[in-house]
Amino acid sequence: MQNGTVKWFNPTKGFGFIRPDIGEKDIFIHKTAVINSGVKYLGEGQKVTFETEITSGGKVIASSLTLVGYEEQEFELLLCDERTQAQ
Repeated sequence: MQNGTVKWFNPTKGFGFIRPDIGEKDIFIHKTAVINSGVKYLGEGQKVTFETEITSGGKVIASSLTLVGYEEQEFELLLCDERTQAQ
């Protein structure tokens, strides 16, 4: 697994790029990899871990994708919502 940051992702066009933490070349990601990973939203600046595959044409693409820190951030938002409702 590699770590990286979403450079950009366009859900309308169905693709985007991840900037890996190690390495200079951005990694292409197709919407099928996002959907197959169960990720509902992928936005610029999100930290991710991912695996890569090499296509029949020799391009390196991202596959299996996981958002880093997403569960913790979501949990903090839920706590904030609960505190607001309690007041």
